[in-house]
Amino acid sequence: MCRRRPLSLPSMHDAIDAEALEKLFDGRDSAAADIGVTFRYAGYTVTVGNQLLSVRPVE
Repeated sequence: MCRRRPLSLPSMHDAIDAEALEKLFDGRDSAAADIGVTFRYAGYTVTVGNQLLSVRPVE
């Protein structure tokens, strides 16, 4: 497994729109519980969902 130090990674701010991601999970809409987002970041596939965070190396 390839591990990288978190502070050596590029800023996630440049990779995703954090405000848009926050709006998806702001809790105002009950349908938000079924939403998940997957994106690539610094050689990893990141999945964010309701009570879920998964980070895996890109295969």
